[in-house]
Amino acid sequence: MDKSTSRSEESLALRKGEEFFRTLIENSTDVITILDTEGVVHYQSPSLQRIFGYKPEELLGKNAFSFVHPEDLNGVVSAFQETIKNQAVSSPVVRFRFRHREGSWIYLEAVGRIIKNDEGGLQYVINSRDVTERVRMESDLRALSLSDELTGLRNRRAFEVLAEQEIAKTKRAKTDSLYFIFADMDDFKAVNDGFGHAEGDKALMAAAKILRKTFRGVDIVARIGGDEFVVLVTGADEDNLQVILKRLRDNIQAWNSAKESSYTLSMSIGVARYNAEKLNTVEALLSQADRLMYEQKKQKPGKEIR
Repeated sequence: MDKSTSRSEESLALRKGEEFFRTLIENSTDVITILDTEGVVHYQSPSLQRIFGYKPEELLGKNAFSFVHPEDLNGVVSAFQETIKNQAVSSPVVRFRFRHREGSWIYLEAVGRIIKNDEGGLQYVINSRDVTERVRMESDLRALSLSDELTGLRNRRAFEVLAEQEIAKTKRAKTDSLYFIFADMDDFKAVNDGFGHAEGDKALMAAAKILRKTFRGVDIVARIGGDEFVVLVTGADEDNLQVILKRLRDNIQAWNSAKESSYTLSMSIGVARYNAEKLNTVEALLSQADRLMYEQKKQKPGKEIR
């Protein structure tokens, strides 16, 4: 193979790579923006129109900061300038409001990174996601008392509100990567009867701590009654789920090995996966996960059965 043929193949591979990444960007549900170091827009992905109402060409050559809510402007500009100054690989996630074409404000979470253009200059690539619905929901949650007082986890009401939101998103996306994990403490009555209710409360708090340690920050962990906990996991497949459940077992074992108390912690687990045909409501998923948890508990010798 001569050098000209090799260069031709490399050029073809490069073009194919560029076409592939352009296709990814142009079909992304997030908004991709490229700014120069002054904040002027040089590229805007097509998803801009769906979220903000502007055609991408309407923002080209304009300063992106002029569309940011005045109350959020200082924080956004500071994060931008700091990333440029330090030439950091990526910026911290910033939440701010961006003006819709019709004048309303859309909440975004954005992260930026520095790249070099063909001339060796710096450009700022921003990946923004519409979180308006999440912000509204968070506001609604703050207006209510939706935390479990003892453990600090979400309570049943909070879980139901957030789970309804996640199910609605799953339905729109037409996926099934959503799981309800029902966890019930084994022999909790024996802890209360043998060591007192104060120690029972400590056991509940230990269980909550183990669950927090096991699951991601984006997962919804709640105490929904007595010794019953439930976790909503999104964006997972069966392999991910098995890794998560193993981590839970390992964390329980680690707590028991540390001999934090004179009794051992144990949980029975039931898992229900979202199904568009049958398991497509909070009630149905909770019921299925509860039933499967109960079946596991029955198989454990000497464990109390509710």
